[in-house]
Amino acid sequence: MKERQYPAKIVLNTYENGNQTLIINTDGAVTFRGQGVFIDFNSEDYQMTIGFSEDTITLTRIGEQSYTIILSKGKTEEFRLHTNYGIIPIKVTANEIELLDKDGVINLTLDYSMKASFITSEINYKLNLMCTYGGKR
Repeated sequence: MKERQYPAKIVLNTYENGNQTLIINTDGAVTFRGQGVFIDFNSEDYQMTIGFSEDTITLTRIGEQSYTIILSKGKTEEFRLHTNYGIIPIKVTANEIELLDKDGVINLTLDYSMKASFITSEINYKLNLMCTYGGKR
């Protein structure tokens, strides 16, 4: 299948333990490649790619703290966050993944929990992404 890319408007809201922590409203791009969809955008501090196919989401952040997290619904994955203080192992569980792509609008809701090795409790996160693009699948 041929790759297709469209300019997009991105609105991203993130929540930590129910409190809104980030709002991004920016321009970006959406790319359809095979069975995968990739949404790319930049913020002031980093470049972000959110990729998905089926029940798997890939979050890639490039910046001062770069990382890639691969999440599958109901599964716990471990990744290592490289910081100025060293490497921190973190476990991430994708609790819920909801994706709707209809009429040039992609809505993604991702509920996930993170636990660092040195913290006793989990932190719950929610990511809401709305991507409006110029094409139809």
